Amino acid sequence: MTTVECGRWVMRGNGMRKTRLHSLRGDLLPAASWLEIIRALLSRGDHALRPWLSLAAVTYLDRLLDRRWLMLECGAGRSSPWYATRVGQIWSLESNEQWFEYVRELMEHHGFGNHEVIFAPLETWPSRISCFPDRSLDIAVVDHDETASFTRLAAIGALKSKVRPGGVLMLDDSDRPEFGDVKDILPGWDGHRVIGMKSSPLEAVETSFFRRPCDG
Repeated sequence: MTTVECGRWVMRGNGMRKTRLHSLRGDLLPAASWLEIIRALLSRGDHALRPWLSLAAVTYLDRLLDRRWLMLECGAGRSSPWYATRVGQIWSLESNEQWFEYVRELMEHHGFGNHEVIFAPLETWPSRISCFPDRSLDIAVVDHDETASFTRLAAIGALKSKVRPGGVLMLDDSDRPEFGDVKDILPGWDGHRVIGMKSSPLEAVETSFFRRPCDG
């Protein structure tokens, strides 16, 4: 592929977005993040142990997380060991049995003692989440497969009381049209949107971080 052809491929949209540099919300990748295009292209096929998020979102998380924090991750994966090195304790819910086994073996291989991966069908997640005391989590990550029985918005609704005042709820792919009602679920929470390039598929995506009011 020539340089010109590569440029055209990067800029081409897919019918749902103007170009690969636009989020589904229509926001253009910030100019300060354009170097992410090169980094994303170079990392395609890279299976390093890090969250499958945009590079900008990973950078933001790296600065946000605290080694004293308690985290619940909805949707386990190569992100799990990355998180485990940055928080005090992490629980990961996973609904795909094969992926659960992969993550369990991965965490055992690396010897993490602060992580528990839990296999549970999606329809049982509300009861699993209800086991966590209210205001007990410093951060909850919502980045899981969805079915009609349990969507990411449903997870947000179930998790909001479990996050402590001042704590954070993260929703990946928050630019998807079906997530437009998330602010109605979290009234009064401060939202911060991070737009960056994801390497696979190569396109601009949005990840949102919502902080619970300290008096909420």
